Amino acid sequence: MSLLTATLKHAPSLARLGLGVLGAGLFYSAAYFRNIDGSFFDPLHNFVSELGSRRTSPMAAVFDVTVILGALLLFPSVYALVNRLRNGFRRLAVIATAGCMLGIFGVGLISIDHLKPHLAAALIFFCGWFATVAVFTVGFRRERAQPHSRPLIVASLVSTALTLTFLAALLHTPPQLLSGALQDPLFARPGIWTVTVLEWAVLASFCGWITTASRYLRHSTLNPASTIHHSPAAGQRSLPATKARPSITV
Repeated sequence: MSLLTATLKHAPSLARLGLGVLGAGLFYSAAYFRNIDGSFFDPLHNFVSELGSRRTSPMAAVFDVTVILGALLLFPSVYALVNRLRNGFRRLAVIATAGCMLGIFGVGLISIDHLKPHLAAALIFFCGWFATVAVFTVGFRRERAQPHSRPLIVASLVSTALTLTFLAALLHTPPQLLSGALQDPLFARPGIWTVTVLEWAVLASFCGWITTASRYLRHSTLNPASTIHHSPAAGQRSLPATKARPSITV
């Protein structure tokens, strides 16, 4: 058995491990986060990436490492799903997933203290993620040969809608407000900042999508026959199903 085959076989378990790594990194770095005024990390007006700031997060290195490691553990599940799409959607999914992975690595490698390159990496990730779930939504909706894919389609729709809403809110945020909040720790932020709440909602939908995808892959691994599409042989016409008529005895 090759390394790639073995990795794809254990993709659902690796995905759950990856979510655990991401969650542990988020909670651990948030627990040690302190602003200059002594305030704690608050998802209602703090961005996820602020956990990677060396100025306010003593555990920024933990956040960065867990983001990169978690992404590596999640990738096999996404790759396994890409292989279940038809050729046209498969190519689109490969491009979208590559952009998503490039962006998430950039978020882990480039601290938010370097604002412009970090924002560029974050935008690449969110745009790539939006394209990824959009392709999977349409691809699995059209691929009727995949049973038990309805929860994955629903999760993709939810994540697509949330990501699009977040990107729209981010683009409508005044640049002065965004740069002031991210560069000045004492900058007065809204008590409940819509754009940060939406970012955390996208992160939650991302974790939900990965969980749903791992369950789908686990089911298809345990029941491989259920994912095989039986099509009529070349030159043969499939006959419509007919209901059996009850026999009449005299």
